[in-house]
Amino acid sequence: MELTGVINSILSVEEGTKNGKDWKKQNFVLDVPSKYPKQVCFTCFGKVVDALAYCKEGQSVVISFDVSSREYNGRWFTEAGAYKIEKQKSDVPDSKQTITRKEESDNDSQDLPF
Repeated sequence: MELTGVINSILSVEEGTKNGKDWKKQNFVLDVPSKYPKQVCFTCFGKVVDALAYCKEGQSVVISFDVSSREYNGRWFTEAGAYKIEKQKSDVPDSKQTITRKEESDNDSQDLPF
């Protein structure tokens, strides 16, 4: 799925170690314009956290994401996980700059624009 909006806030990075592997995640909030504007909090992990460092609050972006839900102790928790960020360039309104994980950008190179 994709949403276009403006980055409202970028929250602090969370880091840790699980089963001997380091991990990091970061949340950010996107303002989504519509008749009834919404704010959506996204979570990103790993290399997408590094890519988010190149974005700033107030910047227009297109977010590619997946939604997943998990049950824990009889309660359900839903997460919107961002896996690709496309920055909108301000000088040319229709062009985009893609920021993504390396593995996914390798797959994207097969998608030709014509």
